[in-house]
Amino acid sequence: AEEAGFVEIVATGSAYLYKISVTGYQVPKAIDVKWDFQNEFAKDAVNIQAKTGGVADPDTLVELQVDATTGKLASRGGDAQFNTGAIIKVPVSAGSVVTVVSYPGYHSYTVAGTAADADSVSVTAEEAGFVEIVATGSAYLYSIAVTGLIQ
Repeated sequence: AEEAGFVEIVATGSAYLYKISVTGYQVPKAIDVKWDFQNEFAKDAVNIQAKTGGVADPDTLVELQVDATTGKLASRGGDAQFNTGAIIKVPVSAGSVVTVVSYPGYHSYTVAGTAADADSVSVTAEEAGFVEIVATGSAYLYSIAVTGLIQ
């Protein structure tokens, strides 16, 4: 098969199977990814404003997609400023858990459509794709993490 799926083997009469082998198949593995604005991204290392862009995790190279055509996402050497209108798309698999941690008291954003009501907010992805984090005011992000991302 040229893509993931199943290969059907149909018996057309009496037969004895000795062996079925599959080569070239890699078992998908779940990884954990963290974009750590508090410790890993220096001041101005991330500066997405009036444009779209991406932020790759230095260890896995998994990338956040950022739409800051309105607002911005900019690292400040201890956090990242995240302003009204900016959208961060976090890649997820079904069942992945996304956790967003912000500077105390500065959590003016939604995660998967739900307003953040604490300095650390977690949501579980219902399906593969992206979980959106949308700035609804001024926020200062310490980190964004996703656990259980299937690669």
